[in-house]
Amino acid sequence: MDNNYNPELSHHLIIMELQKNWRDANDRPIEYDGSPIDWRISCYAIIVRDQQILVMSDVNNYLYTVPGGGIELDEPLKLGLEREVAEETGSTVEVGQLISVKEDWFYHAQEQRFYHAVLNFYSAELAGEVGQPTDAKVNFADFVPLSQLKAENTNPLVWEVLKQNGYL
Repeated sequence: MDNNYNPELSHHLIIMELQKNWRDANDRPIEYDGSPIDWRISCYAIIVRDQQILVMSDVNNYLYTVPGGGIELDEPLKLGLEREVAEETGSTVEVGQLISVKEDWFYHAQEQRFYHAVLNFYSAELAGEVGQPTDAKVNFADFVPLSQLKAENTNPLVWEVLKQNGYL
């Protein structure tokens, strides 16, 4: 047991953490308004084929991101990622190894909710070609050359994962 634990200090640190730099999916600053914060576990697929990466964007995001999203409470992580990829790309995926875990604090504009999230990034392989997304919010899902990705046009966490894992 830690004899240095101070509940008052811990509460102060939590308040400071809540006032951190929140951002939206396009990496724009969002002011935290004091509303409840939801906990979110999410998974994302890094799918690279012939020096091209499968990326997507939707009605809320102009930055490239990779397929994936929030996992349902009763869903195993890899099955949830398979579902997300199918919804966002119209394709099936074989999920590989976990390659990175990130923590994020963000505002989801469509849901109008603040999230504290753990993002799990997996290597994956697409079975076949990109199909038709069933998620109506997706406006683009396709392979683009890795060389087309830049820090300015890619979600910052995705950019960080790609750099850390030698894709860029």
